[in-house]
Amino acid sequence: MKDYIRSLSDFMQVVRRTGSAEYGLRSVKKHAGSAKLIITSNDLSQKEISDLEETVKSTRAVLIKLRDIAPAELGRAVGRQHPVRALAIISLGDADLEKFLESVKDLEESGALSVARSARRR
Repeated sequence: MKDYIRSLSDFMQVVRRTGSAEYGLRSVKKHAGSAKLIITSNDLSQKEISDLEETVKSTRAVLIKLRDIAPAELGRAVGRQHPVRALAIISLGDADLEKFLESVKDLEESGALSVARSARRR
């Protein structure tokens, strides 16, 4: 799991420097329509996850649900000083989304996280 945290942290450094992100579930819901990537911690209820999955179906966003990452750990990984339950990448800037998704493919296959892509993205 440590490689994944490092990969996420590196990806988010580029996003913070050259792109834009929104943090917190309320803000993620508000900006989900324009998001490129949504990442959630293991702290969301099934209803909250279902709502985000429904939103993602009608957008071009990718939803990554982290099963083993608590909000405090996600917050640290994305460079925040507080817990983060969910975040949305609005603008990638110079970050390479496909490369990042490729780096987590093994974790998706192992079940540590799940990746949902909208039908529009495929």
